[in-house]
Amino acid sequence: MDLRPDDDIRQAPLRYLGPKGFQLPVHLTYAQLGVGSVTSVIGMAVAWAIGLPPGWGIAAAIIATGLISQAVSYDRPFRKVVRTILTDWRRTSPPAVTKLPAPPKITIGRQW
Repeated sequence: MDLRPDDDIRQAPLRYLGPKGFQLPVHLTYAQLGVGSVTSVIGMAVAWAIGLPPGWGIAAAIIATGLISQAVSYDRPFRKVVRTILTDWRRTSPPAVTKLPAPPKITIGRQW
């Protein structure tokens, strides 16, 4: 069963179209714009630190922004996604070892 929210503002696409008079070729949500800005700065810093051109950092930022935006929504904000990932990573326990019961004794011979 799919329940639809009753508040219309959540259903409205809140998108940044670009500065007035100059529309961007892509439609980005405000969350994607913020995440893309942060990941591009981090990506360019990492690329610069390891000696790659900044274009590699921007390409990595675009890919990271796309992957992050698939997991993040209004119902599941970024901080909850990060908290879930960290909790699952820290609290994974080794697989439980189950001991199998001993096989029944089988006697071969005459039984009278």
